[in-house]
Amino acid sequence: MNRTPPPPGQSRKWEDWELPRDRHPRLNAKPDLSIETWAHQKALERLETERLASAGDSSD
Repeated sequence: MNRTPPPPGQSRKWEDWELPRDRHPRLNAKPDLSIETWAHQKALERLETERLASAGDSSD
């Protein structure tokens, strides 16, 4: 982190531990905003609502 910059025209050599630490948290934290995920969640909510409604009807 406190290293001197490389000479002009050369890039810095990455350490083995730097790349995973730098890249993976951003990829894992990215929300899944696909239409398939949204539709799947809505279908699960609808099934749960129907299940609760039918459970309420059968207990009367």
